[in-house]
Amino acid sequence: MDILTITSLAVGLLSFFLSALAQIAKTSEKTAPYAEFLQRIERFLSGKPVSTGSLESRLEKAVEQLTNASDNVNSILGEIQSDVDRKRKEADRLRSIIENLRAEYEANKSLANLTAEEANAVRQILTKEVSTLKRRSYLPDILINFGVGAFFFILGIFVTRLFG
Repeated sequence: MDILTITSLAVGLLSFFLSALAQIAKTSEKTAPYAEFLQRIERFLSGKPVSTGSLESRLEKAVEQLTNASDNVNSILGEIQSDVDRKRKEADRLRSIIENLRAEYEANKSLANLTAEEANAVRQILTKEVSTLKRRSYLPDILINFGVGAFFFILGIFVTRLFG
């Protein structure tokens, strides 16, 4: 268990204990030892002398303060948990990027270790592929340009006859 969980549980337990003492003070005539114990706890926790208000009102105030503190601790724990989840997702994303870079490095490392003869062979193959692709794409480009030009030429004649 981490320190925040322990703190939250301690605040909740103390709140429960004080509310139990308040119930005892309301229902029993023999509450003097409990009231004195509560006053000692209050003096110890606050470092101030005990206020002159009634025990019941002081207990209710203490329970309210502890409840508010418990709510604050719980909201802080929620924020910390969401921050941890966000950072965990970011770490997972960075791990996947690192793995991709390692794989890319391993693939490119073999290319860096090529001899001059192997590099020339790779260059010749790539040059041949590029020239084949250039020749293959030359004819379709001419046909597309001619088709688009013919379409707009015919469209221009039609529009001129229609509106001219």
